[in-house]
Amino acid sequence: MAHNNQEIEIKLPLSKEKYKEIFQELKKNSHLTTFTEPDLSVVAFRCEGENNEMVNKKTQKLLSLILESGRIHLSSTTINGFLYLRMCVLSFRTHWADIQVALAEIQKASERL
Repeated sequence: MAHNNQEIEIKLPLSKEKYKEIFQELKKNSHLTTFTEPDLSVVAFRCEGENNEMVNKKTQKLLSLILESGRIHLSSTTINGFLYLRMCVLSFRTHWADIQVALAEIQKASERL
């Protein structure tokens, strides 16, 4: 189903608000730190710490634990020498309940580190 410009103009501000909510939820996790408040659809976060090597190893382990569950998929990237995980909701059919499941999986995995 194609979306017209009017539908996109309505949905884009709504999606931006949801990403701000995701960002705020991730900020509550004491094991994690966030990169910056999202402008569009990607929320980047990593394990807490200052030592690149240690943080990157913990963040890689976090990604492995998250992917191991098979419930959600996250990608990663390197920013300023730190490995960050990226949460990006791509389907317009995704509901807030689905996002809460993803946030719970991230929380659960971070507590296993």
